[in-house]
Amino acid sequence: MATPPPINGEALPTRVESEVRSNYLRGGLSFTTAYGNDVEGLIGATAVNDFSYSFFPSIELDKITPRFHITTNYSPSLTIYQRTSAANQSGQGLMTTLQYRLSPHAAITLQDNLQKTGNIFNQQDTLVAPPVSDTPMPPLTGAVDLIADLLANQANVELTHQFRRNDMVGVGGSYTTLDYLQSTEALGLYNSNAAGGQGFFNHRFARRHYIGVTYQYSKTLAYPPQSVINLQTNSYLLFYTVYLKPTVSASISVGPQFYSIRQFGLPTYSSSSPVLLANTGWQGLHTNFVASYARAVTSGSGLAGVYQSNSAYLSGRWKLARTWSLQAVASYTINKNISPSYFPSSEGGHRTLGAIWAQHQLSEHLAVEFRYTNLQQRYNDIPALRNASNVSRGSVSLSYNFSRPLGG
Repeated sequence: MATPPPINGEALPTRVESEVRSNYLRGGLSFTTAYGNDVEGLIGATAVNDFSYSFFPSIELDKITPRFHITTNYSPSLTIYQRTSAANQSGQGLMTTLQYRLSPHAAITLQDNLQKTGNIFNQQDTLVAPPVSDTPMPPLTGAVDLIADLLANQANVELTHQFRRNDMVGVGGSYTTLDYLQSTEALGLYNSNAAGGQGFFNHRFARRHYIGVTYQYSKTLAYPPQSVINLQTNSYLLFYTVYLKPTVSASISVGPQFYSIRQFGLPTYSSSSPVLLANTGWQGLHTNFVASYARAVTSGSGLAGVYQSNSAYLSGRWKLARTWSLQAVASYTINKNISPSYFPSSEGGHRTLGAIWAQHQLSEHLAVEFRYTNLQQRYNDIPALRNASNVSRGSVSLSYNFSRPLGG
């Protein structure tokens, strides 16, 4: 049995099928020159436009055997501005996924994603990454501070067991931290952490159709000065997934979410709200398409307070020819505050992201990429974002990449 998207803890793939390879060691170095507006994002200051020069080395291991599959990617970064040296930043990125088959019918999956950056464009694909399919929160759903020193980590574990031909159960847990290392760079944004777990039952009632139930618990703590906002949720969801092909799926999860909000000195507030998670993914030989929508009560992600969040994500990738590919991403998130009496608490806002890029393979190892990104966000009561409401960036990248097959 497959583990459908509503419970597998993974993002839907954004590469086309012809680009997927296992048992490889990959590496490379990318040099990017970009021009952007408001590169400093300083509160009350005039927006500064500038050229930047970035270096993105990377190394990736993708190893598969009959019992386990491990993928790990390390990607440091360095960005230097032509005139605005105060905005120069470095970053680190480490992503690891380990899938281990304990027996023919039981498997465990471990995932960890660590990002340290002082410029959101330092990790060049962080903004456009797809959401994880079984959570209501895509990456950076809250608000995006362009220049703040940020340390973020997300860890997940999941254990699945297929105890009958068409029946599977599983349990999992996750822990996420978000830390702004220099509070003066992120006025109005706050550290947070979240922990949670889930259990599910999954039944295949036809060769391509899956139905099941899942229970999710989460506890999110946001840390504004001299206070803690505590959100606890319990969600009971019914899900359905259909596989039109092994690499084409559509899923929907619906159910009630019960939540309680606590802050020292104030009475506990409890209520409920419906949850809706929907996604579809199509991975063809030369085409990839991903769409998702999420509605849930959330907290953290840099924002103080508890919010009714609605978010949508759309991505498409096309292999136009042997040496040309095109990709586009669009996302929208709106957060409405449902805890106005808690202090301090942002009234909420929205974020819109659009990006498009084309890549041309010059030779076996050399490629050039042209990219344009536009980020718009409206959070009027967050000082760190007042000068970062409309940011555009155009870039050209030249990259050298290699890959070496590993033994089976």
